[in-house]
Amino acid sequence: MASRVKRRELKTTFTAEDARGNTHRVRVYVDILNAAAMGNSHAESEGLPALKTERGEAVNRIEKGKYEIVQPGEILTSDDPEAF
Repeated sequence: MASRVKRRELKTTFTAEDARGNTHRVRVYVDILNAAAMGNSHAESEGLPALKTERGEAVNRIEKGKYEIVQPGEILTSDDPEAF
């Protein structure tokens, strides 16, 4: 069975800060999935977003404006209008 993921796209990037005031750039990616069906072999749909720092660290979204770098569990906040 072929992979359903066709490609990964960068949706947006935003700035967030940790408790020490350090700035982090967070990138929001989505996987573009093959949603082909009879009659439309080129159909696509977006998968769930994946957040990562510029250094490639996984980020969890707690709520809009509040995030956690998975390792080491550091909390980030953002009021950037592009924040997810």
